[in-house]
Amino acid sequence: MRYKERYDKHFPITKENWTFIVTEDGTSNTKEIYRVHHYTRDELNNLLIPRFNIKSFNNTTFTSYHGNIVNGFIIFAKK
Repeated sequence: MRYKERYDKHFPITKENWTFIVTEDGTSNTKEIYRVHHYTRDELNNLLIPRFNIKSFNNTTFTSYHGNIVNGFIIFAKK
């Protein structure tokens, strides 16, 4: 699994499971642009349900910064 390797490699820096660092060219030799945390559906529900009324929670795919196709969610919620 491609992401597991990234999670494991970056854990000593991020100190978070399911988190990795994105750099300008995808290598560790360039500047960090941002950090990605991949939430599970359950994690998102636990964060949102106490504060929001979830209207829809759909699976989808996105294109990442470096052009990879990744799984994700589109969530519509009301405060």
